[in-house]
Amino acid sequence: MDASHQNRAVVTALGALAALALYGWIEIAANDWLAGRALFAGVMSSGVFFAALLAIFPRIPALQAVVYAAGLAGFVTALMLLASNRYTGIAGLAEAVFPVFAAFTICALPLPFFIAASKGHWRDYSVLFDESWNIVLRFAMAGVLIGTVWLLIFLSDVLLSLVGLGFLDWLLGMNPAPFLITGAAGGFGIAVAAEGLGPRGSSLALMLLRPLLPAIAGVVALFLLALPFRGLSNLFGTLSAGMTLMAMTAVAATLVTAVVDADDMAASRSKVLSLSARGMGLCMALLGALSVIAVAQRVGQYGWTPTRVYAALGAAVSFGYGAIYAAQMVRPKWMAGVRRANVTMSLALIGLAVLALTPLLHPERMAANSQMARFLAGKVDVGALDVTALQSWGLAGQGAVDALTALSKTAGQEKLAARLANPYDAFVQEPQKDLDYDLDLRRDGLAAVIPTQPLGALEARALINGLTDGAVEETAAACARPSGPLAKSCVLIIADFLPNAPGREAVAITLDAQGYLQVFGMAANAQNGSWAQTHVLPSALPEGASAIALMQRLQSAPPALQPAPINILPLGTSGVLVLP
Repeated sequence: MDASHQNRAVVTALGALAALALYGWIEIAANDWLAGRALFAGVMSSGVFFAALLAIFPRIPALQAVVYAAGLAGFVTALMLLASNRYTGIAGLAEAVFPVFAAFTICALPLPFFIAASKGHWRDYSVLFDESWNIVLRFAMAGVLIGTVWLLIFLSDVLLSLVGLGFLDWLLGMNPAPFLITGAAGGFGIAVAAEGLGPRGSSLALMLLRPLLPAIAGVVALFLLALPFRGLSNLFGTLSAGMTLMAMTAVAATLVTAVVDADDMAASRSKVLSLSARGMGLCMALLGALSVIAVAQRVGQYGWTPTRVYAALGAAVSFGYGAIYAAQMVRPKWMAGVRRANVTMSLALIGLAVLALTPLLHPERMAANSQMARFLAGKVDVGALDVTALQSWGLAGQGAVDALTALSKTAGQEKLAARLANPYDAFVQEPQKDLDYDLDLRRDGLAAVIPTQPLGALEARALINGLTDGAVEETAAACARPSGPLAKSCVLIIADFLPNAPGREAVAITLDAQGYLQVFGMAANAQNGSWAQTHVLPSALPEGASAIALMQRLQSAPPALQPAPINILPLGTSGVLVLP
């Protein structure tokens, strides 16, 4: 057997052995032979070991690959066990997405460094670059082959079922056969891909990615140019906007890296791609800075949560990439600078991921301390205290809840006690009499400030009485919020929308902070004249600047109604209506 076939056999066997180990751990858990942290340690260590071994062998001699994989598995498992002490049990760690992501980062990023070290220098960028792409492509090929094998098995079963010889149910029930088939197929796919890709297997991925850079660079440039004119209200203080900026920074770094390639000989020679890469590198610094500001303002408004801690780490990484890339783009040998930056930032990412799993960086503790400090300082009302979030932040969060419980037993903390007793309520409700009184006051206040067409409509207060409590809240919030030239983002229109029904109808239209319109309909009761909320069927509504312009027109003059071009099929007292 030549070396090629021998490697295929070994990697295929490794894949089958990895799947068999997974099946074994499932059986151990099902039979309660191990549980808790012991079971978790076994699953984690074997999973990391086989994944690392499949990624680096046969790029590394077998014995060396086993040593590297075993060392990595032990290190990651120890870190995860250390992080599990933040929670009452392993289930809490498994439910927390970010520690798992940190562990994946520690598992994946060192692998190319292991291969480079075995070839003479652990920071050899050409080896790091090629092997990073090759690992991704080999596992992708393994996934494709696994899917193909099971598709063929399924089609074979369907075909043989036509003559009464179906076998799929038998195969799936014959454990551990499905695991062995999946593992062997994945291992074989990795082995074949390793041979077929060769030392420059990344070329295929780079050829697909490089043409995307000019288009993405144009989108980013357009965003940055339009940002000062569109305003920053939808960006700063919004965590989702910060996440979007981080994601775009990651995409930009990937595309710039694809143009730079492993060395100057392999780098793209296209002037368009070169200029796009340098421009994108400069833009990345702005994207990173904006993501930092967006997360910082969100933290300033609402304090820390575990998600915001990890978002802050992501923003710091984005800014780090952007700053170091931008510094290289103004230099003559900018490509070499980008390659050095990639190695530096990869090591920084590994370091941050390790730190996030140690007591030195404890997101749950930071979040619990932050929220407690805000509450004790009076920045968070009792009704807005998110007790359920605190309870989900492991032992640190539970410690904060215990401290609040102790505080609630002191004099004058009846509202806090009620909040802790009803943690799933959005707000602690006052007695019904006081609540009704507050809603009446809110309706009075809304009737006094909402722009009404025709102007000064006498029935505005009675009409608002027909809105549901939620609609009153949303409309009042819109009326208190300016939008561009609008002092109030709301309007009330009273008109005869239904000519065949007695009396008039009305719509309350609001504009939210994201520039979207919402419509609430109301109609008068024919018997007693009282108003009640009714259904509306709005067509495609304008957004953004067009919505603001429409709101301006509606506030300044009564709109002209026009008949709807719709016919109805009468069926007794009702009918059938076909909607566009």
